[in-house]
Amino acid sequence: KPPEYAARGIGEYWVLLLRTREIVVHRPGLPAVRHSTGRVTSTALSGFWFDPAWLERPVAADEIACLKAILGETAL
Repeated sequence: KPPEYAARGIGEYWVLLLRTREIVVHRPGLPAVRHSTGRVTSTALSGFWFDPAWLERPVAADEIACLKAILGETAL
């Protein structure tokens, strides 16, 4: 898929690996990068980030709480 996405001008895509609680970030011309901790920030969508800890089980993070963290408390 990466060559197809790059050919269509998609500058970045993420794969969430739920079993290992990782985010794999793909960007054209660069090796894929795996993240399991910390804040993962997007270069394609200004201000967007994701914390792999939100993938923890058995208690996954509340979606609204995650959006409030990303957008700021007053955005929702």
